[in-house]
Amino acid sequence: YGCRLIIDPKRERFTGPDVAWTARLRVLRDFIADMTVKNLEVMPINIEEPHNLVIVGDRFLAEADSRLAGQGYLRTLFTWHAPTILDRVLLFDEEFADLCSAQKIRPKESREHTRQVLDNLLDSYSAKQTR
Repeated sequence: YGCRLIIDPKRERFTGPDVAWTARLRVLRDFIADMTVKNLEVMPINIEEPHNLVIVGDRFLAEADSRLAGQGYLRTLFTWHAPTILDRVLLFDEEFADLCSAQKIRPKESREHTRQVLDNLLDSYSAKQTR
């Protein structure tokens, strides 16, 4: 029925070459712009402690405690324990709401907000390359 993402798109979080980072940002930007699902909400964040979290409905959760960006799913907890997943979903939704509140936007506006953030990152990177 929808999707919520919290991402840290900054260059410092990506360990690959610049061309791969910009390609990933363009794909993400296009996905956000073109996705037909109306319930897509996305917020950018400056992640203090890098980690990966994947929640699929109330059925599955995978959380990787990666201390270094680019480590992927090392030290990952997988669970299908419903109460654990529900607790984590509630925390995630609370964090998402706090991020929206800090930017003074509604969750439904997060998609456009994030698209603009990605455009600004790509534009600033392009400007640096042409100097």
